[in-house]
Amino acid sequence: MLENFKNQESKLSHEIISEINEIKLIYEKEDHISYEDDLKLKAFFGIDGEREDIKDSQKIEENNLQETLYANIPYSMFCLDFEHTREIGKKLNLSKDDTFYDLGSGYGQVPMFLSINSEAKFKGVELMRDRLAQAKTTTKKLGLENVSFIEGNVVDVDFSDGNIFYMFNPFSQETLQIVADKLKEIARTKKIKVVSTGASTGFWLDKCKDWLEPINDIGRMGLIFESK
Repeated sequence: MLENFKNQESKLSHEIISEINEIKLIYEKEDHISYEDDLKLKAFFGIDGEREDIKDSQKIEENNLQETLYANIPYSMFCLDFEHTREIGKKLNLSKDDTFYDLGSGYGQVPMFLSINSEAKFKGVELMRDRLAQAKTTTKKLGLENVSFIEGNVVDVDFSDGNIFYMFNPFSQETLQIVADKLKEIARTKKIKVVSTGASTGFWLDKCKDWLEPINDIGRMGLIFESK
């Protein structure tokens, strides 16, 4: 068990320790993560496995947020499967010197799953308070000391302490451009990696080719980019 979990072991119940060990075993399997294991992981992390689309205007109104942030398109509750998340973690080969940001982290699936199998620092930025609350609750339950979540709009949040930035197709083109400008400034001071999954990967290929280059294909319309 990783050092951060050794420090927590005395504070956690046997049931939680057993869950963490089972999560690690699933991560370390050589074969693909099965549909059954994917559902099991969603349950561990408190994620509703159902697929449902909610109009952003409804959800944003509930959270007293600006409707324009998601450009009037459906805000999906779809969760990325854990097989793909594991592929991302293995391709990145994360270390304790890395700070990984999930920009638009939802229920926190990506940072939580990867944190159990890495000593890197993980931070999620999420706009929707219900998702953020669930992520924080699960992080506390599992004793994940190397994971934290920030409530806010990525346009306003300072994530300059990071060096790896993950996005699962979360933003409008306007917001993507603002995020890209912020990342480009960070890349002036240090090497960074940008990990994109989904249709927005085309944006990073087309609009950021002057300072980013693709270094790994992760499938699912996904690429890992590194700053030049």
